Amino acid sequence: MPTTSVLVEDKIAGKPPSEKYRLHLPGERIKVKDLIRLYVVDQVERHNQRPTECSSRHQGGEELILNPSKPTKSTQPRNCDTEYERALSAFSANGFFLFVDGSQVSELEEEVTIKSNTEVSFLRLTPLVGG
Repeated sequence: MPTTSVLVEDKIAGKPPSEKYRLHLPGERIKVKDLIRLYVVDQVERHNQRPTECSSRHQGGEELILNPSKPTKSTQPRNCDTEYERALSAFSANGFFLFVDGSQVSELEEEVTIKSNTEVSFLRLTPLVGG
């Protein structure tokens, strides 16, 4: 089966986008839940390979997934299955939004087509302070 890659970007509303990078996929069509799984596995592997650093606060599952570049206090490696379940829960509860080529996808079972120039964005909204 031919593989393809997609340009991935993590965004937090109101902040500059993070660095974009390529995520390799098993084919040109993929379900949203499988795209999230591949993304989570990639982020967990990146986290587990990073040297331990300290941050002013501890990152939980959703934050680790959406803010992979921030260091954590945790010295424990993350588990892909646990983080994937957290990501699915967050997606279902609108904890983050997923856009493929600028169009929002909202169903985990929805299939998307990935082309050589496809961009995928994970967007997290942050609540207003005091609101």
